[in-house]
Amino acid sequence: MPGNRTPLKKFMDYLLYICFIFVVLLVANGIFYFIGGLIGLKNSPYRIAVPFGITFIIIAFFGGYMGWWW
Repeated sequence: MPGNRTPLKKFMDYLLYICFIFVVLLVANGIFYFIGGLIGLKNSPYRIAVPFGITFIIIAFFGGYMGWWW
């Protein structure tokens, strides 16, 4: 029943959401890493930093928009 949400079930839902977000971030970082290679960052030390920076900016914007950090 929808009304019988025990704390354990809620925790498992949150854990599932966190795992899903982690997978999405890994895929997004892979895509940004590939794009970084295409724009000329092949041997640059920033090739790793750029995808994580872009991902962090997206998370910060989305988190702020959703009110997580307000």
